[in-house]
Amino acid sequence: MTKASVCSGPGGASAARELARQGKKVLILERGPNNPVRGSVFQAFSQLAVPGRSLFFPGGVLTLVRGVVTGGSSIFYYHTAIEPPLERLKRHGLDISVELADLKAELPIAPLSDRLMGPMAKRLSVAARETGLDWRPLPKLLYQDRCRPNCRLCTYGCPYGAKFTARTLVEEAVSRGAVLRPGAKALRFFLENGRAGGVQYLKAGRLETADRKSTRLNSSHRI
Repeated sequence: MTKASVCSGPGGASAARELARQGKKVLILERGPNNPVRGSVFQAFSQLAVPGRSLFFPGGVLTLVRGVVTGGSSIFYYHTAIEPPLERLKRHGLDISVELADLKAELPIAPLSDRLMGPMAKRLSVAARETGLDWRPLPKLLYQDRCRPNCRLCTYGCPYGAKFTARTLVEEAVSRGAVLRPGAKALRFFLENGRAGGVQYLKAGRLETADRKSTRLNSSHRI
């Protein structure tokens, strides 16, 4: 039975990895490319600022919505990992403390080291402490031993593999047998008895369908 994960951002990649770990047949559909991250301005804008795909103007306001590439917006985020407000969530009946502990055990979350802190941040930290403020470095989702100080490529995509991104989850899913289809735009889902039965997507000008019963892809027609 095939399980289709639409998009390879943190949500889709997490689902794909979990299903692959369970031995399921997994198909990952990603609208963007799967090319290496180079940390260039041109590459970042070609995947992050595409009008009608990732760049929108609601009410005349320029809005970057998502990264259209394997790994999604996690390729371009600034690796700050603010801890969720556990007590506030508990007041609404949501207790995610166990899940948070699991994430912390798996992901490289730690306060930013002094080695990676820029001169402006260091001056601000000194000023804050001198005025009695409890200044602390932000926690970062980062392999700090791989990070290069002052390279300033975080927003364009880290070419050194210092940031944890959803690509790591995709790569594990693929290593466990999942199939990644970059350049595939999901169009619609099919239901069978109230359950997801398949997905139709467009790739290289051809309509294709993946159903939940097999990994075979039935090409419909070229448009």
